[in-house]
Amino acid sequence: MRLVPNPYRWHEINLSLFYGRQSLVEEMLDGFRKGHSYAVVGGRRMGKTTLLRKLEAEMQVQLGNRLDAGIIMLPVYVDVLNFAQPLTARSIFSFIAAEVEASLRKLGLLPRSSVFSRAVFDAYPSEENRAFKSALCNFIESTTRGELQIVVLIDEIELIVNSEWGQGFFNNWRALLHNEPQVSPHLDAVFAGAREMASIAKDIGSPLSNVLVWKELTLFSETDTAALVNEPTKNALPSPIAKRVFNQTGGHPFLIQYLMHCLCEGDLETTGSRLNGGVRRFLDEQRTLFQSWWFDKFQTAERRVYKHLAGQNRAILKRDLLSLVGDTAANEALSVLMHTGVVAKLGSQEKYRAAGLMFKKWFMEFGVFPADSVEYDAILEGKLRKVDELLAERYVSAWKILKSELQDYSGAVGTIRGVLEVLLVH
Repeated sequence: MRLVPNPYRWHEINLSLFYGRQSLVEEMLDGFRKGHSYAVVGGRRMGKTTLLRKLEAEMQVQLGNRLDAGIIMLPVYVDVLNFAQPLTARSIFSFIAAEVEASLRKLGLLPRSSVFSRAVFDAYPSEENRAFKSALCNFIESTTRGELQIVVLIDEIELIVNSEWGQGFFNNWRALLHNEPQVSPHLDAVFAGAREMASIAKDIGSPLSNVLVWKELTLFSETDTAALVNEPTKNALPSPIAKRVFNQTGGHPFLIQYLMHCLCEGDLETTGSRLNGGVRRFLDEQRTLFQSWWFDKFQTAERRVYKHLAGQNRAILKRDLLSLVGDTAANEALSVLMHTGVVAKLGSQEKYRAAGLMFKKWFMEFGVFPADSVEYDAILEGKLRKVDELLAERYVSAWKILKSELQDYSGAVGTIRGVLEVLLVH
């Protein structure tokens, strides 16, 4: 038996396969009605965009069902990565205003005589904060047949956080959500991002720290993983597959979908023998995701903590990790590793373990190990760096593997093999 078309599309958003987060969606929808705004923290491919798109879709359905009752909860999805560069606060505010206006006019909820959002922004060419507030006030006052509530869903906020104007942008949002009587009762927001999002949600000095409800996306449970494996395939897979997929992925939603996509390309009755092939295929074709986590997202403390966890066959108490890198560094490292999806916390206990075998396998082959000293050839390292920075890093990594606490000859050999493969390509 073969599924045609393949229900798993790991490379695109697919709301028909929304699993593991439905209770969070219901909680947030109820929160919007109570005036709550949220910070959603999650690493790449942990489902932030899918969650926001699901919220948008649910609100669109509810909007159609409740319009006659005078309830107008209007979602506006904002993908920061889709804006032209250089990114500006004005471009984001004007986009939101234009989207609200277009939706209200499509629903027939704005009188023809109302002022267009573009005209408001033209009236304040250098005051986008004032223009945005003015546009919102116009919509709130002019909307017919009900009371307007706008829910802005801002995805991938890293570009905003790292911009020169980011602090002012978030200061303005704090005022809009919390301290503008004309606007605040009619406006909610969700800010979604990865590591940078945590600085807004948790930093006591952040302008939004005490006006947002913080939600961190976690790995799927074994039960949720089994549902994602078995329901779209109508329980046609051999019974052990769901558990094996969970063990390999640790419950990471993207990795689950990738493996299931690979498995459903063939006969469902032979998936058991092809699961390891799907893992190897990911490591060969998609390992840049793991590389970006390790080399770009993780700092020294995260790498040391993960290395320690990966070397254990049991969960580790938090106090042991605190003694490894220090209190502050360990807490930050665990937060990053968990929202990336490579470390899991066991229930309410202060115990942690490496999540899934896929990233652990990549780590043992390619990950850079922290070490106090190395014995590599500095001249050769310099020559490799002239060819490709990553080549030099991997070469040094091979020696660090041999000097690490988890001395691993096969890992060192695998890393050197990767150096030779890339060098031959060059």
